[in-house]
Amino acid sequence: TLPALPFPDDRFDLVTCQMVLIHVADVEAALREMIRVTRPGGLVVVVEPDNRAGNLALLNGTPGLHDDELASLVLLQIV
Repeated sequence: TLPALPFPDDRFDLVTCQMVLIHVADVEAALREMIRVTRPGGLVVVVEPDNRAGNLALLNGTPGLHDDELASLVLLQIV
């Protein structure tokens, strides 16, 4: 089980984590906890690796995804 963050509710304007959720068994609980400590109107920023990017190298630069699928992944990374 995931321990609670040692902060009160609505404490921060910005909560970030980078390359953490890939190591967490209960991602939903971790996100709920980050949201709990973020004030209303605040921002939670999560950065995780896109492990599918390595597939491009294995495919000699030819993606196995359609153009619209690639576009949605890029948009997801930008947002």
